[in-house]
Amino acid sequence: MSSPDYPMNGDRGPDNRFSFALGGLGVLAALIAAASIAGAVVLLRRQGYQFSAGDITLFGVILLLGVCGIGLALAAIGNRRQLRRLGEQLSSLEQRTAIIAEQSVAKGRAEPPAPVPHIDPAELRAILAEIRDILLLPQEHRLRRYQALVEAEYTRRLAAAERFIASRDFHRARAELTALTQRFEMDDRIRDARNRLEQAADEARAQDIAQAATRIQDLMGLGRWAEAEHLARELADKYPAAGDAAALLERVSRERRLFEQRHRQRMLEEIQQLVHQRRWREAAEGTRRFLEMFPNDIEAPPLREQLKTLDANAEIQTRQQLEAQYKELIQQHRYWDAVGLANRIIAQYPMSPQANALRGQIGRLEELARRYEPQR
Repeated sequence: MSSPDYPMNGDRGPDNRFSFALGGLGVLAALIAAASIAGAVVLLRRQGYQFSAGDITLFGVILLLGVCGIGLALAAIGNRRQLRRLGEQLSSLEQRTAIIAEQSVAKGRAEPPAPVPHIDPAELRAILAEIRDILLLPQEHRLRRYQALVEAEYTRRLAAAERFIASRDFHRARAELTALTQRFEMDDRIRDARNRLEQAADEARAQDIAQAATRIQDLMGLGRWAEAEHLARELADKYPAAGDAAALLERVSRERRLFEQRHRQRMLEEIQQLVHQRRWREAAEGTRRFLEMFPNDIEAPPLREQLKTLDANAEIQTRQQLEAQYKELIQQHRYWDAVGLANRIIAQYPMSPQANALRGQIGRLEELARRYEPQR
């Protein structure tokens, strides 16, 4: 964006040169006048000359010339200062103008003007014609027309509420009836629609609760207590004001606690019975199942300590059974089978007494196997 060239900050423009010339001329005139008066006075006094009226007038003219010169010099200085201030103001104005112009361009690029909506002339003419016809109708006809429009709007919104009731979208049905009441006030038709809405909502709630109760009963019969309780909790959250939903959740929680108590007691009795029968492996497996199902039970800590003993006894029992099987194979002269079982015992229980004894017998056993069962 271009701007006119103004003298700024002491630039040597035409106005500055004029000020310098005017000031210089004034100073020069003042100096000449002062020098002329001073020289004439000194010279005449030395010669004893007496000043006449004409001389005094001449000196006054010369003095006036000097005063005018001084005035010209002062005027030049003032003019220069004024031009400098004016140049600074013009420079600031030019900068602000440039900034505003850039902002306007950027805004014009970022925000294009909104499109002017298109108006169909035919549609506009039809609307104007309808307004004209309405205005030309008598007051009674206009009132009937207004009542017909209100009735159409009323019927449309009431039908929408009925559709929501039929589709069991009760929240939107209530919102539609509330808006209808706010606009047209409560009447018998809206009141009947609200009654149908609440009746349909109650029926749907009862049906949902009945279906959920059947499903929950099946889950409890299968022992899937977590799923049953989750379904009952969802039902109670869906119908917080329904007492039967809350009662169903309480029933599921109560029966789950009773089942777990009975199951817990039965598992403890089975574990103790297995221990008394010295069935250590089965007792250890039952203890692990109990700890998985009831990790925070009061019996859990002593059972964890007892599990170590059960595992040790189960291992001893297993090794004894393998040892008895090994001896039976020897008696049946099934030496290669005995060799395989001995190696298995040594691999699985390397620090056991059975493994230590079999290490010393394995060579003799292989020799017997090669002698009496060479085909293998």
